[in-house]
Amino acid sequence: AEFSSGYLPPKMISKITTDSDLDKFRNYFLKNEEDETSELWKKVKPKFIENKTAAYLVKTFKYAEKLENASNGDHFQEEEPESPDSLPYDLVVASPSFDIWSFG
Repeated sequence: AEFSSGYLPPKMISKITTDSDLDKFRNYFLKNEEDETSELWKKVKPKFIENKTAAYLVKTFKYAEKLENASNGDHFQEEEPESPDSLPYDLVVASPSFDIWSFG
């Protein structure tokens, strides 16, 4: 999870308002209590508003590497989202508009 949220367009931020959605997110990224101190969790953990009625987070995901065969017989690794249905939001397909947004 490498990103700077200051350069992301608004559609890349999710507002979480229910405990069930928060649990889905936590369960997706945390396999055990030690994970709460990991560098990954420090980057992706939700940011709560003052009264803790909602949290904001970057729409991110973990990926699995998969070895693929090209039509010419070469091998390459492809990254695909790991269990995206387990997240409390829909993933956003990358587009050139993300780069345009970051330039202002």
